[in-house]
Amino acid sequence: MSKTFWGFVTLGLLGGGAAIIYNVIGQTIDENGMLNEPFFLIPLSYLFMVVGFTGALIVAAKRKLSYRS
Repeated sequence: MSKTFWGFVTLGLLGGGAAIIYNVIGQTIDENGMLNEPFFLIPLSYLFMVVGFTGALIVAAKRKLSYRS
């Protein structure tokens, strides 16, 4: 497999890792009633997973089609 494919897979796995880290860190409420959470990890994980796994599928499909010709 190409470096591009593995780069996309790594990006997807980083997105999964960001989702796991978000759940591990958790949320807290301080004494003033303010919610503290690592909210930036939610869209970051979605973005990395969608871009990574979609890119990996496209690279794999192109490679599969190029072997047929």
